[in-house]
Amino acid sequence: MKRLLLGLLGLASMQAFSQALPPVNTAQLGALPYNTSLNDVWGYADTAGNEYALVGVRNGFSVVDVTNPAAPVEEFKIPGRRSTWRDIKTWDHYAYVMHDPSPQGGGDGLLIVDLDSLTTPRYKFIYPKVVLGGVEDSATRSHNLWVDENGVLYIFGADVGLGGAIMLDVATDPWNPTYLGLYNSTYLHDGYVRGDTLWGAALGNGMVAADISNKTQPQFLAQWNTPSVFAHNCWMSDDNKTIFTTDEVSSAYITAYDVSDLSNVSETDRMRITPNNQTIPHNAHVLGDLVYTSYYTYGLHIMDAQDPTWLMEVGSFDSSPLSGTGYDGAWGAYPYLPSGNLLVTDIQEGLFVISFNETRASRVYAFVQDSLTGQALPMADVFLVNANDTVALDAITAGFRRGMVGAGQDSIHVHASGYTSIKTTFNYTPGLVDTVIYKMLPIDFSVNEAELNGIEMTPNPATDFFTLEADVDMDQAEVILYDMQGREVMRSAWTSGSRSFRSDINMTPGVYVVEVRNEIGKWTERLVVQ
Repeated sequence: MKRLLLGLLGLASMQAFSQALPPVNTAQLGALPYNTSLNDVWGYADTAGNEYALVGVRNGFSVVDVTNPAAPVEEFKIPGRRSTWRDIKTWDHYAYVMHDPSPQGGGDGLLIVDLDSLTTPRYKFIYPKVVLGGVEDSATRSHNLWVDENGVLYIFGADVGLGGAIMLDVATDPWNPTYLGLYNSTYLHDGYVRGDTLWGAALGNGMVAADISNKTQPQFLAQWNTPSVFAHNCWMSDDNKTIFTTDEVSSAYITAYDVSDLSNVSETDRMRITPNNQTIPHNAHVLGDLVYTSYYTYGLHIMDAQDPTWLMEVGSFDSSPLSGTGYDGAWGAYPYLPSGNLLVTDIQEGLFVISFNETRASRVYAFVQDSLTGQALPMADVFLVNANDTVALDAITAGFRRGMVGAGQDSIHVHASGYTSIKTTFNYTPGLVDTVIYKMLPIDFSVNEAELNGIEMTPNPATDFFTLEADVDMDQAEVILYDMQGREVMRSAWTSGSRSFRSDINMTPGVYVVEVRNEIGKWTERLVVQ
């Protein structure tokens, strides 16, 4: 945690200067300071493979060559009205830039920049025309922008109507956008669009979803509130099932919602970074199953969302010497450069180029069961030795979960009255959501204690193979072998209509449990492998 050094001014602002937190699985590749404050950032790569940071500054728009991340170079800057807020998005080789209120009054409208002409910048300002109630109006400012996969530009929070979403076609002629329609049901601070669905962050009005297949008549789909009732930003997962939101207030969460059924939107998990108090999340972006979020005074944080019901932080880079609450520090983060380098804009500290080593989370779901009946054993005692962790099992499923960042291993001891104890290893594999079932063998287990009868196993003990002989033809049966820790080591189908089953032995010497099961029931017996 950062050490707060609060003087009288610090106490007044709830903010302090301190040493930035050390990076976690990230490294600074380069930086470019500015002599003015920054806001948002986007990225662009040309056909030659050169990479650029598109930087919003308080008094304009800056394009920085970051192809050599160790030596970023500003290519040019386009001046504009001074504003705290300036957002950028791209389509093809064009950048679209717009700002929110300016102390100078008025607005610059929509800035269009041709990124093919970096030596002699080609750009223009336009005021997008909107038709509302049969009356034409023009947008001079807005809070945020988005361009979807079809080349539709969405202008959120503009000074037109309620400030919903203006929709412009930039695919047909990127230099001369044309008006398509207006979502005007509520103010939208930010938004995300994929396919025919618009997802809007409406601050105190929560999250909204609308069908925009007909852009002249958007239709309401859903609305729900976020944890701090200040929905600021949202981004969709690649599989279109989960949307991630941020609330731009102190101590707020990144929250994941299952939106596969809009009649029943449900929260799957929420996460806030350490320290849990005073941190303010700003903008979250999804790449694959990672979520990259800028946290004002606590910099960039990277969250593994492979399992959206179990969010885990896997990396961070603190760009700011500030700490505590307050709207200073990291404004934006951009994770989509082809090189994999990350861009971060810090309001006071400038532009950063960051690397991330792709460390992933390891997740294990584990359950304790009776090996014969499959019944959950919530009364079992489970202890993880290396972690010195006495595990509390779920009262119904006898399950628990454990995770870590990166790879690791622990020793696990499982004990239950009336059962043979299990002592084995507990592995963590990065990028894997694993399920382990610890099957406990009853101490009083005896041969043929099951519903299937008339099966004989020979030889036993066995060395190279074993056979099973039934007194009736078997139908849709499986043969499963477990070791004495309850781990499955073999599974094979018994040929339907046959009374015989044969299997080669590829296991290490020891005692195993052979289980035969079909729709009629189950048969089990110990097998000694020599």
